[in-house]
Amino acid sequence: MSGLPTVTDLLTPLFDVDDRGVYFEDSFVSWREHLNHGAAVAAALRARLDPDRPPHVGVLLQNSPFFSAVLVGAGLTGIVPVGLNPVRRGAALTRDITHADCQVVLADSASATTLGDVAHIDVDSPE
Repeated sequence: MSGLPTVTDLLTPLFDVDDRGVYFEDSFVSWREHLNHGAAVAAALRARLDPDRPPHVGVLLQNSPFFSAVLVGAGLTGIVPVGLNPVRRGAALTRDITHADCQVVLADSASATTLGDVAHIDVDSPE
């Protein structure tokens, strides 16, 4: 099965596409812009990750272009997005994060309330 394309192989040609892309609510972003954003997100995450540990990133995000950019970044770089269950809370959610060996947790403002005191990056924050 070595002849099958990888996710990176499938994404790479989209770096040159400006006339198609991601539509979300009333916005449009070309594939070129979206993939560049995903690559930038991945680079920022890589800078925070310990290279001696698995590159697992907890993801607690609403369905949005940013969530898609995280998946693009993962596909381009090998970061492993770990989908966190938004229904879980407290010790159960903390256990999930620990068990999956997440080095970083990404959450948007709407989802972050489920994390309580768990350290995370608020992707909606200006910082």
